[in-house]
Amino acid sequence: MKIPLFLSIKSVRMFLNDNNEEVTAMKLRQAAVCDSEEILGIYKPYILDTTITFECEVPPIEEFRERVSRISSEYPYIVCEDKGRILGYCYGARFMQRTAFGYDAELSVYIDNSCTGRGIGSALYGAVLEILECMNIRNMYGLIACPNEASVKLHKAYGFRYAGTLEKTGFKHGKWIDLMYFERHIGDDKNVGRVRFINEVEQNTIKSILEKYGKSLR
Repeated sequence: MKIPLFLSIKSVRMFLNDNNEEVTAMKLRQAAVCDSEEILGIYKPYILDTTITFECEVPPIEEFRERVSRISSEYPYIVCEDKGRILGYCYGARFMQRTAFGYDAELSVYIDNSCTGRGIGSALYGAVLEILECMNIRNMYGLIACPNEASVKLHKAYGFRYAGTLEKTGFKHGKWIDLMYFERHIGDDKNVGRVRFINEVEQNTIKSILEKYGKSLR
């Protein structure tokens, strides 16, 4: 099959899907900037309808594209895709801006509301955690707005421990919200190497990690 040269990456995926060719099973892959609109579509209901995120207004698509581009250039930004449709995404990002926090990362994961309960969040989270380890990130943090028992269970399953709660630290939808901190420390404290960016991790290593966690989705 010949693909028109003028199609964007996202359009190529849609073109292949429409022609019922080269469409693979559910899989994990690295996000691209052209995924931004679809990713924002998943994130939007969390902003408008829940207190899971403290963001209160849907960002313009141009701003969101810049976020995806900036984060994915330094940290793992992974999506779960099924026949060309993104079902969820997860990424790691800088936890704090001061230089001494450079070995830390905060994780975020969001799943399409129609696809929850299928293990997608767990697969995405596991993949991002393992890639962060390859980058020599030593401290992983998950910030959970209360209540969110599903997120608490996910973090505990991946070895995170409860580190504390900021009480009434957010105000959204007319109510105060507590924020729980979960943390996971890895590595040898005495042998601290340099933190690597995502593009310094071998692509074969990333591919192997994504395939490993993607298999749990089939």
